[in-house]
Amino acid sequence: MITVISLTQFAFLSLGIMALKILIHASSVPVEPNSFTAFLDYYGLLLYALPVLWIAYATACVRIDRGALSANAARVVGVIISAAIFICFTLVIMLPRA
Repeated sequence: MITVISLTQFAFLSLGIMALKILIHASSVPVEPNSFTAFLDYYGLLLYALPVLWIAYATACVRIDRGALSANAARVVGVIISAAIFICFTLVIMLPRA
């Protein structure tokens, strides 16, 4: 399950960054430097550390499997991270000037 969730996170990040770069470079209007779009454009590649950190956390949870470090908690956190990535990039792509 860790593999599926981590690959989903990487796929959402890759597709979101690619679509964002296309949207920014195809636009004739420059992006405002203080917008969320500019933030994701500038720090998008740094967000790849998030799935890597989650993989380390999930691996530790599977080995320890007690309390807050349970495998179920790791799955929930992974799905929340995947959903947050998807929602952030979807909002920026669908509402580029908002």
